[in-house]
Amino acid sequence: MPTLLCGLAALSGVLWMIPVQAQQMVTLSAGWCPNTSYAGLFIGIEKGFFKEVGIDIKMVQTTGTTMCGEGMAAGGIDIGFLSGASTLIFFERGLPFKMTFIYMRSMASNVVVAWPTAPSDGKPISTIADLKGKKVSAPVGTSAHHTLLVGLQKYGLTEKDVTLLPMSCEDGQAAFVAKSIDAAAIWLPFEETCLKAGGKIIFNNGMFELPPNPTFALIADVGVFTDKLMKERPDLCRKYLEQYFRAVDWMYANPSEAVDINMKWITNVGGVPASAAGTLDSLFKTRWIMKLEDQYKYFKGFPKPDSPIYKMWMSNIEFNKQAGIIKTTFTPDKYVDASFIVNLAEGRPAAYEDIKAAEAAMAAAGAVGASTAKAKDLLDKAKQALDKWDVSEASKLAASARQEADRARLEAVQSQQMTTYAIIAAVVVVAAGVVIVALKKKKK
Repeated sequence: MPTLLCGLAALSGVLWMIPVQAQQMVTLSAGWCPNTSYAGLFIGIEKGFFKEVGIDIKMVQTTGTTMCGEGMAAGGIDIGFLSGASTLIFFERGLPFKMTFIYMRSMASNVVVAWPTAPSDGKPISTIADLKGKKVSAPVGTSAHHTLLVGLQKYGLTEKDVTLLPMSCEDGQAAFVAKSIDAAAIWLPFEETCLKAGGKIIFNNGMFELPPNPTFALIADVGVFTDKLMKERPDLCRKYLEQYFRAVDWMYANPSEAVDINMKWITNVGGVPASAAGTLDSLFKTRWIMKLEDQYKYFKGFPKPDSPIYKMWMSNIEFNKQAGIIKTTFTPDKYVDASFIVNLAEGRPAAYEDIKAAEAAMAAAGAVGASTAKAKDLLDKAKQALDKWDVSEASKLAASARQEADRARLEAVQSQQMTTYAIIAAVVVVAAGVVIVALKKKKK
């Protein structure tokens, strides 16, 4: 395991930019809403990573993860980004999509923000316990709603102890500023406006850890593909994830530019005021946008019950059933496809080893010629493909480079043999000439 993870981390270096051959573009629609959790998606689009592999991303803006799931159910979205709670709601309904990756683990980006003095009754609010009998907004079925439920549970309350008003984060923000509610369960960047208006954060999801898997807690937003896409075009699913994780690696290597790209999407496209759009801290400190090697730790071993991703889902299922979000208990076996993450995570180091083997074959060949030149060209292309996260292509090119290197080595051996044969033949001819001369002299 350490060797694999080190190999993955070592491969996240400088990306080689190369010309792209003309190819047939395929459009995939992705649901999103304006916040920094979608950094990998924004960057992949802005840097042209998806288009390099023939994928044109059509962005479908929603007001939250529940609306995104409904869009997938209606057939208008191919790739969804859902909260753990909303995902379970859709799984329980039997909708045709599966979790394939984690796009964000929330560290402290979901909050409950309240007025220090409740507009509804003039009483002070300092903790979740003070929300009893108060008006609270939440985007139902989302990670913000989930955070509110966990906070209520922590203080011995349930959803029935408050007046819950289902609202999107945007509407909740407006209602809070207008003082028509006492508190709002909300996420960045909308909380910024509430705080500037005078609100205080009384709870965030970074304050809790629940068993049986406290290292993962309960707030993990996940990426899902439709069953139709996975069945008909698994190659596109693989290519999408390759470029998504390429973008995530780029984000961590270029934090300032990554924030600029996020700001562009959240403000210019999403319509969120720049003053509330978030900062470097909101991207890197309140959200853990997970790299491939991090995700591999959780997906490896699934569907075994002791695998981290299995435990995460069972924690979510148990909590959400107790909270009344879902009605049944089920296991995640048929709702999660770990193969894309596992194959990609294990495939990259394997491709790297293929390239090293091809380099060794090149060194062993030690010849100059058409086959050697072809091998070098294939090897260069294999490295470029791996830098672009095209793992299968990198392996294919490395294998071809190795074949050409072996051919060059064979040609070199054959050439050496021919040279040896020629020298031997020349020696034989010279020797024969000497013998003939000697014989002639003897006859005389």
